[in-house]
Amino acid sequence: DLPWAPVLRGAYRNLILWSRKGIRPPQSPGIALDAKLEISRDANGNAIGGVRSPYIDVPTATHTGYLTAGGMGGISGKKKPFTPEQLKALYPDQAAYLAKFSASVDRLLKGRWISKEDADAMKAAAKLPQ
Repeated sequence: DLPWAPVLRGAYRNLILWSRKGIRPPQSPGIALDAKLEISRDANGNAIGGVRSPYIDVPTATHTGYLTAGGMGGISGKKKPFTPEQLKALYPDQAAYLAKFSASVDRLLKGRWISKEDADAMKAAAKLPQ
């Protein structure tokens, strides 16, 4: 349940801008790999690098994933929710969580990774009771 549709819509919109108006799409570093060519992970167990969504930048869970033989059509993975203690250590209260989440959404919007509509929807969804 890691929402990626807003970034996919953003990629499509950026492709159109590039092909029709010559406006280059935003770029990000690839997902970091270690010496064994395994995904490098941050302190929360989430991948380092790539397009960092608020669900990774301001996590409530560890998300692990990999591509299966089917490529993008075969992304598999799992989610391990944080314990209440882990959440409290990261976000003393809901306001702290929402402030960090909103800042991450704003970074994606400013970088043209997502649309204003998707940014607004993501922020509204984050305000739902957890």
